[in-house]
Amino acid sequence: MSEIDFTRYDASKPIREITYEALKDAIISGAILPGERIVESNFAKRFNISRTPIREALRKLEQDGLIEYTPRRGVVVRSLRTEDINEIYIIREALEALALTHAIKNVTPEGIASLRETLREIAEHVDDGDIDAASKRSRDIHIQIYRMCGMERLVSIYNSLDEYMDRFSYMSLTDEARRHDAAREHGAIIDALAACDLETLLAVSKAHLEGARVNCILAYERRRKQAEEALLTSKN
Repeated sequence: MSEIDFTRYDASKPIREITYEALKDAIISGAILPGERIVESNFAKRFNISRTPIREALRKLEQDGLIEYTPRRGVVVRSLRTEDINEIYIIREALEALALTHAIKNVTPEGIASLRETLREIAEHVDDGDIDAASKRSRDIHIQIYRMCGMERLVSIYNSLDEYMDRFSYMSLTDEARRHDAAREHGAIIDALAACDLETLLAVSKAHLEGARVNCILAYERRRKQAEEALLTSKN
């Protein structure tokens, strides 16, 4: 397992929240690999904290669907399947088309300016190689568009996929070429939205999601091989 830097989190928060955020980010980024065990006592000793915040964090991570309890092995990071990735992107494509169809009716210069500012920030993060920040701000573009559509329940449905979206967005952007492609695709989405060109908007959005899906699966396969190799090494 890679190192987890607890110093990057807000020290004013309760230790249980910091622990939860740190473990969640580690799972999403692949610092803790799929199939890897999370032993309370080991983590408590490693981070010089009691087992209680570890236990509380694990409960939340289980609710998020990021870990699972298995016979004989205990707590392990839940492994995704290609089918999971495909299913989520099918759902997301349908949601995105609905959101864009309604968002285009509510376009304002201020809304477009906000989207372009987010895109500028993403470009900075990409140039800096900060995948975590680029991933979070990339998701913010979609959330802004969902809010623009004026359908709060649709926003809630999108947010219900939050843990998957975090994980998938990060995985997709681990490829440098994909990071630049995604930035261009977001720009094309914003341009079509500003022009109120629904046909182009739906087409570029579909292409964007397809690119993300393909790269996410490739990243998942790389991570799965890493996990298998790590498991073999631990047995030898």
